[in-house]
Amino acid sequence: MENMDLPLRRLYHIDSIEKFLTIEPDNIQTVLATNFKDYELGTPRRRAFASLLANSILVADGPEWENSRAFHKPSFNRSQVGDLATLEFHVQHLLDAILRDGSTLDLAELFLRYTADVTTDFMFGESISSLLRPDAFGGEMTKACRDVQLLAESRFRLGTFADWVPQPAAYRSVRTIHDYMDSHVKRAIQQRRASRQRGGEATEETGRYIFMNELAKQTEDSIVLRDQLGGIFFAGRDTTATLLSSLFFVLAREPFAWKRLREDVDSLGGRKPTLEELKQLKYLGFCLNETFRLYPIVHGTNRVATKDTVLPKGGGPDEQSTVLVTKATLVAFNFAALHLRKDLWGDDAEDFRPERWEDEKASWEFLLFGGGPRNGIGR
Repeated sequence: MENMDLPLRRLYHIDSIEKFLTIEPDNIQTVLATNFKDYELGTPRRRAFASLLANSILVADGPEWENSRAFHKPSFNRSQVGDLATLEFHVQHLLDAILRDGSTLDLAELFLRYTADVTTDFMFGESISSLLRPDAFGGEMTKACRDVQLLAESRFRLGTFADWVPQPAAYRSVRTIHDYMDSHVKRAIQQRRASRQRGGEATEETGRYIFMNELAKQTEDSIVLRDQLGGIFFAGRDTTATLLSSLFFVLAREPFAWKRLREDVDSLGGRKPTLEELKQLKYLGFCLNETFRLYPIVHGTNRVATKDTVLPKGGGPDEQSTVLVTKATLVAFNFAALHLRKDLWGDDAEDFRPERWEDEKASWEFLLFGGGPRNGIGR
């Protein structure tokens, strides 16, 4: 986009909402952290996801968001979430699905199926097994997930006109996902009630940690459980699959990085790593960060001002002064453009160079999913 190196651009949304587009780190920090309470996700996002995730943490604001975050936080026990056994089980299915006859295959599709299998196994204690049975229900679910994401994107772009555009096929996919979630939620509530009568916990019946059962300890409202689980499902499935696809896309074109990464992994001596050992694979971390930087999973996000407020940059003749943001203005950030700014990342900003992360520190110049209080709860 022309002049994207400037701190702020003033635009207008399809339904005449005033909109600021910025790739200035100070502005992004102000909206997401410093003046966090001056902004909310707002109507545009709630409208986009209304049919699918009306009660999810992904679309909640204010006290509702605080309650949703408190609702989820106890379930993200790192000793449970960091268990690698489930990942290893489905990695073997992923490897078995890769053809070895020299033909071309779509890794992106396999990664989507892999992350869907892992996420459903972790959340519900039962995987959709789309890698093993791509033509069965797992295949139908992966298609439904794609359809509802396109529906949400379409509704966001259409703004107030969204309800006037019929999309019956997409709404049938919403029903497919809701029916799937509802069946598991019903089972979790029944198990919770039976366990409470016996004086035990639902997780004791299976002997393993199941995310859904942890949430069911806090409420038996089936709609709330379904929407909260749906939000975590989409956040966990798509982000990981996209990162894996982008990483292998890059490594296929960077033989030196591939060679060095193999050497890093060879230090394990062929055995399965622990979670702590994975964290010690520094070059792997560099490659993941550099992939995130060049190919952001979330290309951008936005917030809506809840009152008149200011941004630190964008005003004055040189656009380095504060600028007024009036109530109901939408402020959007483009992470993809931010991560390619040569004044921040150097003349090689568009090159894949994992070594740059040896000295790089966390800052608002590099954003995975955002920042501030709403940063990913499971990160």
